[in-house]
Amino acid sequence: VSLNVMKIKDETTSIDYGISPKDNVVFGYDFNLHTPNRRFRLSSETALSLFNSNISGGAMLSAQGMAENIIIVNPYFDPLPTDSIITDEAIDNFTLAKALLKELKESAMAHRTSFTVSILRHDLTIDYKKIGRSFHSLGSPSVQTDIQGFSLSDRFSIYNNKIFINIGYDNYQDNVNGRKADDEVLHKSTFSSGFSYYTPQQYPNISFNTSLYSRSNDAKIEIITLPDGREISTGNPVKDASSSYNIALDKSFKYSGFDHNAAFSYNLSTSSDEYNPDQKSVLSTVAIGLSSYQGRKLNTNFSLSLSGQNTMGGDNTTNYTGLSGGSRYTLIDNAVWLDGAVNTTFAKGGWSPSLEDTSLSQVKSELNFRRLEFSLGLDTRFARKHRFGISTSLVSHSDDGYNEQLTWENGAWSSEKKFNRDQPNYIKQNDFILRMNYSMSF
Repeated sequence: VSLNVMKIKDETTSIDYGISPKDNVVFGYDFNLHTPNRRFRLSSETALSLFNSNISGGAMLSAQGMAENIIIVNPYFDPLPTDSIITDEAIDNFTLAKALLKELKESAMAHRTSFTVSILRHDLTIDYKKIGRSFHSLGSPSVQTDIQGFSLSDRFSIYNNKIFINIGYDNYQDNVNGRKADDEVLHKSTFSSGFSYYTPQQYPNISFNTSLYSRSNDAKIEIITLPDGREISTGNPVKDASSSYNIALDKSFKYSGFDHNAAFSYNLSTSSDEYNPDQKSVLSTVAIGLSSYQGRKLNTNFSLSLSGQNTMGGDNTTNYTGLSGGSRYTLIDNAVWLDGAVNTTFAKGGWSPSLEDTSLSQVKSELNFRRLEFSLGLDTRFARKHRFGISTSLVSHSDDGYNEQLTWENGAWSSEKKFNRDQPNYIKQNDFILRMNYSMSF
């Protein structure tokens, strides 16, 4: 069992302008329990966060002296019970404290419990979490809030530990504190599975993973007719889904005095939205790579990736090509290394709208981007504890894409090309970068 307290507060006297000083305190505990052989493991975390996004004006009158040494309470304090309570300067401290404590319990708490069973080559985990909408911790600002639900996962091996299989499912929803209407509660679910097969040495290793993700609520679109006869739609229904599939192979082998590792991967991602068909998108990527080693003397790597993205019902298509290669050569063992690399990126495609509707002007966008980078560096280590490096990079990038304004005139489409937001010439730019670094270990 461990207890945790974190306090973060901006010193307002050190700020001249341009920022809202913040105040945050988090109280929590962790609990872990397992059997001696660790086949059964239980862990639990609970935390309470008090957060104020702007303390520059100090505490509200009715909250002064109540808890200012812990947290500043004013209209920027989160969670707030209600606007009428928190802004009522005539409220007594007891009523204010009671309202705050109730809201803290409902909105500012975060809890997670996980139970794992490791038996018969399975690692089965059940996880539950509930995080209120007002749980803001500056120590972990990326924590997703307003979410509750559970997840199940299992990982096991077969065939003498040569094949590892993983399966997972989670189901979460928002509206933890019941502030939304029932039909607006957003439900999210994910199913994932995959396997890795570590083959005999003469064959490549194989892995495959897939995931299916969906979001939905029970809201419906309703059409309301106004007194003037106009119709408007209300409601915010959500029903979308996405999926991804990935297969990867890698093989190690020896050739011409080098140890090599070759890798191949293919990834396909799709997404769709039942209420907005134009949001449908497809992204596919093929990547190959080759790493080679000659002891500690010479290391080289090469990679090529080809990606294609299709969005907006097929009207917007972009293709990307990435090519890179690099090497590290040891001039003096454990002392001097020489590095060099070349990286290129090409992007081509654009937006080509349907021209069936002649009542509207259309804009066609053409993308044609290129980037090329050369880098060279020297890395040295001396006196055992000191390291110094210097590197240079030359980056060249250009973009001669354009926007084309299409207008229906006299029974035909007329066009006008506009290069790079009305710039008369396409972009072409070269950058030179010099980096130096020094480090010492002790």
